[in-house]
Amino acid sequence: MASYEKDHRFLTEGKKLGWRVYLMTSARLRDAGWRRDSVDDILFMPGDQVLKLFGLNDGASHTEFIRSRDTGELFFLETSARVGEAHIPELTEAGTGANLWSEWAKLESSLVTGLSYSAPEVRHDQAGLLVSCVQQEWPDTSVFSDPEVVWKVAKRHHMGLVVSSPDGRRVAELMDSYTEIVRRTSMLPRPLKKESAINPFQNSNFMMVGF
Repeated sequence: MASYEKDHRFLTEGKKLGWRVYLMTSARLRDAGWRRDSVDDILFMPGDQVLKLFGLNDGASHTEFIRSRDTGELFFLETSARVGEAHIPELTEAGTGANLWSEWAKLESSLVTGLSYSAPEVRHDQAGLLVSCVQQEWPDTSVFSDPEVVWKVAKRHHMGLVVSSPDGRRVAELMDSYTEIVRRTSMLPRPLKKESAINPFQNSNFMMVGF
């Protein structure tokens, strides 16, 4: 189950693999001219009703919205019955001290054993995440050496880091500075020929900055 905004190719490939594909989107986009060839059905609903439809009473959930740069309006993107991906757990732990994977395991264990579960006390620091696909197989990230850097990704053809500080302005300052460094250096991906099989992510100009 996914949203059309995530990528039409995602839905098409699912159909090729024999999946039943359901598209969820906002009810007010009912007449948006959706292509029907790659989905079995389209569910129109407000984002806050998704989990009610799932009947999910316990466990982890990860729901995404995107905000319009022009209007500030929120659009439902996708949801799932799991902890978020794309290094969101690392971002959350840096700002709060709570490990989402660990807390999910404790919650599920309490449901099986009947023992009580209590959410941990958390910090209220600020944190920022920067992730980009890069051309280098193992990029040199030593330039990102400020003490607020609390985590770096260790993955081929990726550059990623998390910064954390009690001061939100410091986090924003570092995110702006580090994003500019990535933009100005050869860390940005360069398109390869279609027949190249070095790394599929190198063909997509992708950078994510989150707070």
